[in-house]
Amino acid sequence: MVAGIDVGKSMHYVSINQKVKRFSSKEINKLKKHLKENKIKNILLEPTGVYSIPLIEKLYKEFNVYVVPTYLIAKFKGNRFQKNDSIDAKILETYYYTQEKQFTKYKVDKKYIIAKKLNLMISERESLLKAKTREFNRLRSELYVIDEKTHDLTKAKLIKYALNTENKLIHLRVNRIKNIEESIELLEEKINKYVDSHKFIKEQIKAIMTIPKFSYYDACIIVSKIVDIKRFKTVKAFKKFLGFGVAKEESGTSIKRTKKIISHKVFKAKMYLFILRNMQKSGIIT
Repeated sequence: MVAGIDVGKSMHYVSINQKVKRFSSKEINKLKKHLKENKIKNILLEPTGVYSIPLIEKLYKEFNVYVVPTYLIAKFKGNRFQKNDSIDAKILETYYYTQEKQFTKYKVDKKYIIAKKLNLMISERESLLKAKTREFNRLRSELYVIDEKTHDLTKAKLIKYALNTENKLIHLRVNRIKNIEESIELLEEKINKYVDSHKFIKEQIKAIMTIPKFSYYDACIIVSKIVDIKRFKTVKAFKKFLGFGVAKEESGTSIKRTKKIISHKVFKAKMYLFILRNMQKSGIIT
């Protein structure tokens, strides 16, 4: 028996035999009981980052849990269905049975959970870096109004100039930047300790960093996404994983619009180069 689960922030929708039951995200034990009562062995869901990890972590030891990339679900669904949480759960259940090779799925294991937790930390770091850049650009614009000569100052000199002004709002902006920098520093310490405590991640990061121009955090991004290169038996399988995606902008359970997007080009290039070189070293390809 198979169940499709549409994961949400506050609610999870479970489809079994195309009959959907709704559970609060706080009712994971009730959800598990429902699955067991229906003798479910296999579960299919679409990973949604911070919302899906707690659920997957509770389920993967007792059930066969599979995840499907968003772009494949969108491709499988096409324009046949309206956007709806119950319908999405039914589609996930149906997807499990498809025999078409293009519609693949990946089984969750302990390594997946470990890598995805790293991914959450890396995503948080990326958000903080963007916030820092945004605040700094606003500071530069505000100081430019006061003194046009500040436009060409380096970041360090701009901060020094800002602190020498008597404008309290500018001082608050500088403090925000410093707070973000402190948060980034603490998070990076947390990431480093996490990586050091998981051998398979540490080894892959070390291997990736042997490739020129790969930073430590570039390597973290790659490992957190691909989990383990051994999942991909061929270059073709890896390229399928990279694929194309669909960006969705939603309000509640109603979709506003969709647009096609291509995976991050730099990320795609780095991942492809990494897997290609490792496959060559292992003798899978020449």
